[in-house]
Order: sequence, then C-alpha cells, then structure tokens
Amino acid sequence: MSTGPTTLPGNRAKARPDRRRMPRLRDVRIRSKLALILVVPVAAVVALAAVRLVSVGEGAYEATQARELTRLGVDVSALTQDLHLERMAAAAYLAGPQRQADTYNLRVRQTQQRVEAYREERKRIGDVPAAVRDRLVAIDAHLDTLDSTRQEVADRRQMAVAEAMLRYGVILDDLVAYGDGLAQLPGGERIS
Repeated sequence: MSTGPTTLPGNRAKARPDRRRMPRLRDVRIRSKLALILVVPVAAVVALAAVRLVSVGEGAYEATQARELTRLGVDVSALTQDLHLERMAAAAYLAGPQRQADTYNLRVRQTQQRVEAYREERKRIGDVPAAVRDRLVAIDAHLDTLDSTRQEVADRRQMAVAEAMLRYGVILDDLVAYGDGLAQLPGGERIS
C-alpha cells in the first residue's frame, strides 16, 4: 500500500485548474435551493400582475374619459333642444313681419346659457379620442358663428326664413352627430 499522494506535486496544477468553479447545486444549502425554486414563479407572477395592472389602468382611463364625454353629451343634448327651440322662434319671427322679437330674444338668452354651460364642460375635458375630437371642433366653430346668425335674424331684412333654418340646421346636425361619435369610441363595448 502506498502512503503518499497519487499525483506528484508538479502534476497537481494539471489535475486541478486554477479557476474558480460555480458551486454545484448539491453543495448549496437547502434554504438557498428553495429560494431558487421560488424565484422563477414569483418573477412570472409579478410580470403578469404588472401587465394586468397596466391593462386595468388603461380600462379605468377609458371609462373615466367615456364618463366625461357622456357628461358633455348631456350638455350637448340640452343645447340641441334649446337651439332647436331658438330656430323655431327665429322662423316664427322672420315669417311674421308684425311679430315682436321678445320670444326670439328670450330663446336666444336661454340658448346662450346652454352654450356657456357646454363651453365650461368642454374646457374641463382634456384630450379626447379622434372619434369625437373632430365633431367637437366643428361644434365649437359653428357656435362661434351663432352670434352673427342671431344678429342677421334680429335685423329681419338681411335673412330669409330658409337661410336661417339652414344655418341653424348645420349646427344642429353636428350637435346630434356628437352622440354617434360617442358610440364609435374605441373599446366602447368593453366600457359599457
């Protein structure tokens, strides 16, 4: 039997290279093994939860935006009704040369209050989807021209009944079409 090393001292460097090896899994403590086993599922759960959280956040934003646009829709609906009544008062005023402007002026004041309420609500809403943005821009532009139409109606000689009906009708068409734009919002079926 031999009592000495099986390798010579000069050959020891060749038998074991001088680089550090990764620890083997069987040499690691049991706690570390358990932690290593749990890291992958916990990381997957955290990643999936983050994705879901982003999705829920987007849904909440869309729902908030839809609520704001629907609240604006209430103002648009009331404005539509008042503007229609103003249009009828304008037609009656223009059609009857002996009629006084009192009824028409009363309708103008009531409609103007609705216009102001609409504009206040419109200011509160920030960025809107393209489905309704163009419609709101058109409504705002038409409401800016409403004062000149009213002035021409009040000065009875400058406007015929048909022209007044046409001008009011253009504004009313955009107001009515606002509801159709709301129905076209992306994700509307999910939000409903």
